[in-house]
Amino acid sequence: MVGWVREGAWVDRFRLLSCHASSAMGAVWRAEEAGTAHPVALKLTTRGAAAAARALQGIRHPHVVRVLAVGEADDHDFLAMDWVEGRPLTTWLQEAPAWREVLEVLCQAGAGLGAAHRAGVVHGDFKPDNVLVDGAGAARVIDFGGAPRACGQTAGYLAPERSFGAPADPLSDQFAYCCAAYEALFGRLPFASRDERLFGAPAAPPEGPAATLFAPLRRGLQADPGLRYRDLDGLLADMANVCAPAPIGHPGHRS
Repeated sequence: MVGWVREGAWVDRFRLLSCHASSAMGAVWRAEEAGTAHPVALKLTTRGAAAAARALQGIRHPHVVRVLAVGEADDHDFLAMDWVEGRPLTTWLQEAPAWREVLEVLCQAGAGLGAAHRAGVVHGDFKPDNVLVDGAGAARVIDFGGAPRACGQTAGYLAPERSFGAPADPLSDQFAYCCAAYEALFGRLPFASRDERLFGAPAAPPEGPAATLFAPLRRGLQADPGLRYRDLDGLLADMANVCAPAPIGHPGHRS
């Protein structure tokens, strides 16, 4: 990062307070907006990211982090978002929440991702680390417009068509979402190897109450994008339906 990016520096109308995270692609700072005490997450990236991020400014959804401003500063692009006091889904899962709590968080994240798709925004790198869960158990999707690496952890969520050079779209996001949901519910990714992810079928999950979710997730994990759900709304509706309690008096009802 260049020399002016330091504590106390100004980026547009935002003053940098402390560096929260950094990588070769840029850094995320805790910042505050001029004239307010409003905490902001300010992401500095290499040039070229601002144009794609501008579409995020039009999204207002409780499960998508709110974008306040997008612009350029020196040789960087910046993206200012609401600061969310939360933990990545991966960290939250370490507390071993009940599976219905996990499902609620997943459905919230899916609703946010679906809202982005309806606004014409593709995530491109959906994974558990890009879902923040706050203290009230509410999820927010972050880091839209990411570029998944061909190797490493992110590759486990990459749709097969993207491995062959296809651009990110809502159907590849759906595949990544189903990988993340499967992992959150069952403790492992649905595919044990790259070849299985590209050409095989997802592994059947262990028996348990959450196993009923395998049917809709399996459809979202089809290698052929044309066999997946048309959109996330259909997937989320089926996930809700298979988990709905049976009516009293119905053979499947349990008290």
